[in-house]
Amino acid sequence: MKLYEVIINEDMLIKGVKAISLVEDPAIQSDFIALSADNLIELAEVDNDKRILIGALLIPDIAIPRSGNPENYYIRFSKDTIEKAQEYFFSGGFQNKSTIEHNKEDIQGQYSY
Repeated sequence: MKLYEVIINEDMLIKGVKAISLVEDPAIQSDFIALSADNLIELAEVDNDKRILIGALLIPDIAIPRSGNPENYYIRFSKDTIEKAQEYFFSGGFQNKSTIEHNKEDIQGQYSY
């Protein structure tokens, strides 16, 4: 399958990351995690009272499978591209924007930091 590098330039920032989506099957193949006392990785909430989750949103230089027409392909984000997306996300004030399974309805009462 073909591999494409995702590039974000200044003109594209208006189409950048505007929400974090909690998904059942993440394309980056990394779930939200918590580290236990013996450093074993467990899929968990970090704090049940505060309902804090920790997890990767994008991981540099991994091939992310995508479905396409007529063929499937991979995309990859460099460290620099992820930094640009992160800077835009926070400077755009999108910390309070989250969705479930990439739908357009915001999850209320949450924020990112």
